[in-house]
Amino acid sequence: MVAERDGTLIAVEVKSFLLRSIIHTFHEAMGQYLDYRSALEVVDPQRIVFLAIPSHIFHHEIFQDWFIQKRLKEENAKLIIFDPTTNVIEKWIN
Repeated sequence: MVAERDGTLIAVEVKSFLLRSIIHTFHEAMGQYLDYRSALEVVDPQRIVFLAIPSHIFHHEIFQDWFIQKRLKEENAKLIIFDPTTNVIEKWIN
């Protein structure tokens, strides 16, 4: 999904984390996020890519594990934390 936030062009990769393994889904989501970010650097360089994650997954102890947090930091991942039942954005992490 493409959009605009405060005058900044953004693209949002929404992940539902429906698989049983949060770790497996994280690897898949991170790979897609990095691929989209890389592609947009060429075709739409002013657009910033965000990875949207359901709040219950973001706050889950596995997602808060040091390794996942390290990977997000290493890749300077931009995140949107949202409530999947209301579709309300709870937090933007740049």
